[in-house]
Amino acid sequence: MLCKRRATFTVCLAMVLAVFLTMFTLAGCSLYKHSKGASFASDLKLRIAVLPFENQVGVSPELSEKTSALLAEYLSDYKRVVLVSPEEVDAYIKANGIPLPLTQSTAVLVGRALGLNAVVTGSISEVSQVYRRTGWLRWFTFLNNKKEFVNAVLVGRVVEVASGTMILAETSQGEIQTGEKEDDLWNQQSRQGPTQELVSESLSRAVASMSETIEDALDGAPWKGFIVQVSDKTALLDGGQDVGIRPGDKFDVYSLGEKITNAAGHTYILPGPLQASLEASRVDEKTTELTVVSGSVQTGDIAHSLR
Repeated sequence: MLCKRRATFTVCLAMVLAVFLTMFTLAGCSLYKHSKGASFASDLKLRIAVLPFENQVGVSPELSEKTSALLAEYLSDYKRVVLVSPEEVDAYIKANGIPLPLTQSTAVLVGRALGLNAVVTGSISEVSQVYRRTGWLRWFTFLNNKKEFVNAVLVGRVVEVASGTMILAETSQGEIQTGEKEDDLWNQQSRQGPTQELVSESLSRAVASMSETIEDALDGAPWKGFIVQVSDKTALLDGGQDVGIRPGDKFDVYSLGEKITNAAGHTYILPGPLQASLEASRVDEKTTELTVVSGSVQTGDIAHSLR
């Protein structure tokens, strides 16, 4: 009797969906969304690094390291960035005895020491088992299936090194089905649980989602670099051929403006009046010699690309 009711309901549902789709087709509606191409705020590449993830849920250190390394691998294929390897980051942190987990302030210091435009920090904030009914109409018990998933949640942040401003703060999730039998789940007899392999796969899926979000955020980020040396009418910039700077490129330096402290207690310095204009005269692999066209600069000033 139950099978007959299911068959009858399924046939009726199929007929309703067929009519619905036909109406959409006749109306000329599209079921697909087309995204617009993104445009860069600057065509210079951003030097970035993925810093070690904070492990808030007690997964193995190896799995935590694998998660941040996988995010770095995804971002290394993104055409807007030059990625500093996790090995180089780890070596600097260990050599200088910087405590983990990194705060936003220490992350910015690491980024500045490594000549970065932005740093990516993150944390593994949740790993859990979830049970969900699946199927076309989940509220009809006889038409759905109960399944078990391992769900992982990442929190990612992108911080601009020059200003200390957070460009992005976002969460992403990844989940994978455990493969438990449906009868056991209905009887609350799950035996699979979040094994290391399942947790690793769910984290990998969360990383894939997070990488897309980070790339979107970096698309609109301007290029800013530090003046690392000044001599007479020339200045040395911490970016060169590696990020796409060419002779003749122009940069502006602004004086320090108003300080703003947000609700979280972070202080940001807004740019003030124009302090100097500079032009690239010689471009090496990782540095650029700038000619001071007007105004004056000093070591530590932030140069804004005009490209």
